[in-house]
Amino acid sequence: MDTMENSQERNKWLSHFWLGIYVFVLAFAAFYPALQGSFLNWDDEMNFVYNTAWRGLGAANIKWMFTSFFSTHYTPLAWLTLGFDYKLWGMNPFGYHLTALLFHGAAALCLFALLRLLFELAAPESEKLHINISAVLGALFFAVHPLRVESVAWITERRDVTGGFFALLCSWLYVRAARTKERRFYFASVAAFAAALLCRESEAALAPSLLLLDWYPLGRLGESPREWFLKERIGVWIEKIPYFALAAAASLLAVIGTAREGYIDILKLPFAQRMAQFFAGLAFYIVKTIFPVGLSPFYARPGFSLADIPWSILLLVALIILAFWLRRFRALWVALGVYLLFVIPTLGAVTMTSYACDRYSYMSCIGFAGLFGAAVLALRLDRRVFYGPAIVVVALLCALSVRQSSYWGDSLTLWQRAVDIAPGSLSYQKRGEAYMELGKYAEAREDLLKAAKLYPDADVLSKLASAELRLGNPAAALDYLKQALVLEPDTWYVHLMLARAYAAAAQEQNAIAEFSYCIKAAHDARERCTALCERGAFMLKQRDEGAALSDFNSAISLEADNPAVFCSVASSFSSIGDLQKALYYYNSALKADPAYPPALAGRNALAAMMGASNGNGKN
Repeated sequence: MDTMENSQERNKWLSHFWLGIYVFVLAFAAFYPALQGSFLNWDDEMNFVYNTAWRGLGAANIKWMFTSFFSTHYTPLAWLTLGFDYKLWGMNPFGYHLTALLFHGAAALCLFALLRLLFELAAPESEKLHINISAVLGALFFAVHPLRVESVAWITERRDVTGGFFALLCSWLYVRAARTKERRFYFASVAAFAAALLCRESEAALAPSLLLLDWYPLGRLGESPREWFLKERIGVWIEKIPYFALAAAASLLAVIGTAREGYIDILKLPFAQRMAQFFAGLAFYIVKTIFPVGLSPFYARPGFSLADIPWSILLLVALIILAFWLRRFRALWVALGVYLLFVIPTLGAVTMTSYACDRYSYMSCIGFAGLFGAAVLALRLDRRVFYGPAIVVVALLCALSVRQSSYWGDSLTLWQRAVDIAPGSLSYQKRGEAYMELGKYAEAREDLLKAAKLYPDADVLSKLASAELRLGNPAAALDYLKQALVLEPDTWYVHLMLARAYAAAAQEQNAIAEFSYCIKAAHDARERCTALCERGAFMLKQRDEGAALSDFNSAISLEADNPAVFCSVASSFSSIGDLQKALYYYNSALKADPAYPPALAGRNALAAMMGASNGNGKN
């Protein structure tokens, strides 16, 4: 008898294992084009290319990860995974995308395990096979949905997939603890929740979401809200203390990070636009979950007014009426509650130029995936064959995700897609910057002019000036930069561009003055190094090698472990034909990082030039 029970248990475990592998593989496969992606000019450069503090797992790296509010976020555990990637892959983006896909696949696996437990509680009379298939389809609805692409394919959003994985692991462990009464699962759930918060502060919404699971399907709070606070329910509330304490701490850190960085929030909009944007944002993710077409990395905020509010409110009222009409289906209320808990905090985090972001759907739309699986199970229980249509839906979502992932391969493709879907100032600016990186300066100027007409801020005017400089028009560049200074007289980057423009226009004294200003006004070591290297390069072209070396040495002393500094110095010497000094500094860069691609490419190019020169000398 024991042998038969053991055999059945083993077969059950194996079936769950292989179904989980199936979910993991499909979740991975839906985003495989992302593996060929690069670092994008959409925060990736700021976070990973220019920022070197995260590169590695040394004491200084880890200290920075746990003390930094970089770009307003406190996400040390997400940074740790990126530091680990750097140790394995260097700056090869393939490895970072691979890790993101692995985390996303693991999150889908956790969701499958969670839904299987929840469906067993909600429909105990169902056959295990139907429960398993419904859980698979629900997990895949989440995992292969095109709204996930931004979180998975964008290296900057590592915090989404890591935080989502730990949040879903926490939820599964919590339900497991509630079912088995084993404290080890409870404590593991609290630990997973802490890990989720260290990946992304917004996972704090999971704490009240667990209460919704206690209401249904766990049934630990009773059906009516009036039963929630009865004496016999006190244990359910007490066990939430660690979750809410951790959530409060994470929320405080989020407020501190936002205050430190001076992040622009929705409160700076007029009231009418604020209300319209709020309701439009609430409706956006529901609509895109049902109709996942026209997805873009950026949705330009239209000129919202009070007239736009009714359409969004109408959708939300319709959902509430549907929920009341189907009030006995408590799963709908749970899904809607989870959605609101996760999405409402993000509606105040979007910038003044955008009203929604696909990545904010990663956890907020988890409940809708559960509803999809629950609908499959419920219709199957009513003897309706529903697997076929559900499988078709999942297959279509998967195909859409494969296509959407391909848009995130490089900056130009990404922003071409954004211009096609939602043209706006930022879309044109970023496509212009992508053209600049490819050396297509005329196309870049055209896009940047469009961006400046739509929203003439100092940043886009500075980029427009850069394009003019590349096209050999320093006078036009100076005109744009003077306009930028009127808008933002103290912006460091504008002054740096002004120094470059003066240098290109052969206005030596003005160029030196602006470079010197940038050195004094630099906000950090990176900016100071940049200004020192550029002033040094200018002095080198003026044949003042002593002054140039002084600036170069000052820059190196600030960031002696940054190979980019050595490469900048090497490039300066190479530009005046001093190949021996250039080779020395390229070798110094490779001592700091033996695999640094620009240093390897620069040294190889120099070797070819020096070899050709020696060959000509022999002839």
